[in-house]
Amino acid sequence: MSDGTRQALEALLKLPMSIVKLGLERIQKALDILGHPERSCPCIHIGGTNGKGSVCATVASCLRAGGLRVGLFTSPHLSTVNERFQINGKRVEDEALAEAIVALRQAFEAKVELTFFEFCTAMAFWLFEKQKVEVAVLEVGLGGRLDATNVVLPCVSALTSLSLEHTQWLGNHLDEIAFEKAHIFKPGIPAVASAQAFRASNVVAEYARRIGAPLWVEGEHFSMQPTPHAGVWCWQGFGLKLDNVQLALKGPHQVCNAALALACLALSPFPWEAASLRRGLLETHWPGRLEYVEGRPPVLLDGAHNPAGIEALTLALEQLWPTTDIHLVFSVLKDKELAPMAALLFPRCRSIHLAPLQHSRALPMQSCLPLAQRFCPNSFVCNSVEEALRKASTRALGNALVVVAGSLHLVGQARALLLVDKAEKLDSFKQP
Repeated sequence: MSDGTRQALEALLKLPMSIVKLGLERIQKALDILGHPERSCPCIHIGGTNGKGSVCATVASCLRAGGLRVGLFTSPHLSTVNERFQINGKRVEDEALAEAIVALRQAFEAKVELTFFEFCTAMAFWLFEKQKVEVAVLEVGLGGRLDATNVVLPCVSALTSLSLEHTQWLGNHLDEIAFEKAHIFKPGIPAVASAQAFRASNVVAEYARRIGAPLWVEGEHFSMQPTPHAGVWCWQGFGLKLDNVQLALKGPHQVCNAALALACLALSPFPWEAASLRRGLLETHWPGRLEYVEGRPPVLLDGAHNPAGIEALTLALEQLWPTTDIHLVFSVLKDKELAPMAALLFPRCRSIHLAPLQHSRALPMQSCLPLAQRFCPNSFVCNSVEEALRKASTRALGNALVVVAGSLHLVGQARALLLVDKAEKLDSFKQP
């Protein structure tokens, strides 16, 4: 990496990632300065609480399998900021990212000050225009109404399942959160939504009706149905049918995510080609979400970081590893609902290893220990993520599984350590 590339990346990372400033004025001014790159290609805009990243990855994979040049913008990243920007399934390389950072900093100098997420959003549009992508898939960052991605006029908008999150910004009640997130719908633009809790579904439907956005809902207008063959599904909706559906992403919740992704594709202006869709579903890769890392013991990485996500994780464990001993590595941010997360996951564990996070909103793990010990006596506070992984692995004998969950920041750190460890083992194996 050249000095110039390193300096550019360091300049981006100096923008505080934890600062949230909702509002569209700054991003609109920035895009005006850049000549509105967000208008350079059609886009599919996906929001919600849990699963929106998986839906984005699935939609992008299917479009790519259909021969389109696809840009994908997601957040947060697990290990490197490059992961947020993908073109045709590959993250943007350091040099290209550095070029974008320098160009945008020069364009914005003394004219507009952006948060880290706003700068990344503007950079995604700039990169996609420069790389001549044919369609962009965009994940909402936080909320919807005032999120920086909500400057686009998409060809389809979609909402995954909604639950309480980021209450300090979005509201303390589910109907308030649904109202904020439904604002990614646009008049006259097709909108699709996963099945929702009653309070959320009413708000979403009413907002769509009020602005004139045609809305289709999972279970009413489209669905994924099981077939007599295990792991094989049939999607139906809008007079279309896709049989022999098999999914690369694991867990029962991914069936609903795939159903929503296929609904987005069915309502998009792009061709509905069965072979491409099946291939795209089988080629979808979304790191850190029920990601199984081979080893002795194997490790399951899952970014579940709220009660709904933890519930999906525990259901997946019951379905896929019903009799396996679970040794958990866990961390959580202080603005998350720890008690319901613990009640769902901790009783399933043989041991719990609480790891500190290098994050401004990290919950001190010592304060989590009494709750962990209430559900699992073999609970310990560790001095680092590396120590937590090592001690969990030592206790995971036989067919046991190490599970890393509670925070995407934790999963990112653990994944980086595991990948380095695997690379070192592979290198040593190759030595004469």
